[in-house]
Amino acid sequence: MYNSAKIISYPTEQKSRLKASKFLLMGDGHRDVKRHTDPRDKWYTPTFMFKGNTYPKYLHGTAYLMSSDTAHILYTESLKTSILHLEDVYITGIVANKVGIERIHQPLMTLMDFDKNDMCRLHGLIHLHKLSAADMYKAFDFINNLVNNCPISEVNFM
Repeated sequence: MYNSAKIISYPTEQKSRLKASKFLLMGDGHRDVKRHTDPRDKWYTPTFMFKGNTYPKYLHGTAYLMSSDTAHILYTESLKTSILHLEDVYITGIVANKVGIERIHQPLMTLMDFDKNDMCRLHGLIHLHKLSAADMYKAFDFINNLVNNCPISEVNFM
């Protein structure tokens, strides 16, 4: 079993930075998500691919962060694991479970809807999902405008 370690130092050499964390796997954590059983559903999962009623804890596929040792172990184990078409459930759920890598929920990577009335929520986010091109430009301009007076975010890094 592998345990993710806390980052102790931040090496300055690029090669070393990739190995600064042991078995890091971080993103928007999901748990107790029911298997989609309707064949018309985009995320339909037939029982021959996954027999359980709920998926294992996994990180949402729009963005997740992993250290190079985690990538190596997940890749190696995936070669011995039956495939599932939902890559986030497969890699960060099923395969990560098999090797015992802890998934860390990161609030700054949480999926949220874009709210044009509360642009301050954008500050500090690592990613955002389902934005139109026009909304991406608005979000980019807002974040890069240094005169916006937004309160400090209540979402902590760790």
